[in-house]
Amino acid sequence: MDTDRRKREVIPLDLPRLIQDVLAELGYDADVAAVAEQVRRLDIGLPAEDEFSVVCAWLGMCQLLHKLDQHQVPIASKRDFQVPDLLAKFSTQTTKTPVLIEVKTKNDKLLSFKPDYLKRLQNYADLVGMPLLVAWKFHSVWMLFDVRHMKKAAKNFNITLNAAMQENLLGVL
Repeated sequence: MDTDRRKREVIPLDLPRLIQDVLAELGYDADVAAVAEQVRRLDIGLPAEDEFSVVCAWLGMCQLLHKLDQHQVPIASKRDFQVPDLLAKFSTQTTKTPVLIEVKTKNDKLLSFKPDYLKRLQNYADLVGMPLLVAWKFHSVWMLFDVRHMKKAAKNFNITLNAAMQENLLGVL
């Protein structure tokens, strides 16, 4: 085993705490587990947003797919707005307006958004006057659907795998 590989395999037991300390030092309020998952995904390969972009390009009906920067100012705007992952324009669209896409990977048969998270995404979509779609990767299967298909449950907005597959827009792409 080479030295570089051994270094990658040695993970400090307090890594989540270290990440949290760094985020706090930077003044960034984020879920440590979510940040750790993003770092892990970067380490193992293609981020979900990039994978979805490649899938859309392969389908042949994508005129533009642009990764949106998640950095926003002022910091206080994060209370009201969440920038989605992608901006896209497909040749199959009936409107001239591009769409916004939030990309998620989840292997449970239920995709769930907290109300405040969905509200911030929708606030951004309303601000720029664009529809909001969700791209969901379930294992190796991608689905793309309008966020309006997520229904309010007891607490969160949910969509089942079955409903997402029925509303999947990738077939027209």
